[in-house]
Amino acid sequence: SINILPVSTLCNVNLCLHVFKISSNMVKNNIQIRQVNDVHRYRTRTRENFVTPNYQTHLSNQDFYVRAFNLFNSLPPLVKNKFSLNIFKTRIKEHFYESYCEINKM
Repeated sequence: SINILPVSTLCNVNLCLHVFKISSNMVKNNIQIRQVNDVHRYRTRTRENFVTPNYQTHLSNQDFYVRAFNLFNSLPPLVKNKFSLNIFKTRIKEHFYESYCEINKM
């Protein structure tokens, strides 16, 4: 079988890759990112997640910043560990392919 993902899933892969590049300073940006660890000092499971604004409108869910960082936060810890871009690319594609196969029972 061919390991091809649908376009919507490929968009999610690219969103996560962009967040990885932003958080690793591989891309110039004007987005100020903060992690949960920067907000408070006690250790939680979500300490590596990014803080995103909590808007209450439907339109805000379409914002790049909110969608991309929330999607990145929802990844399993093993996938979003920051080793290198190539390792992250491989892990993120495998993660989304496995999720796609589970949903479609392939």
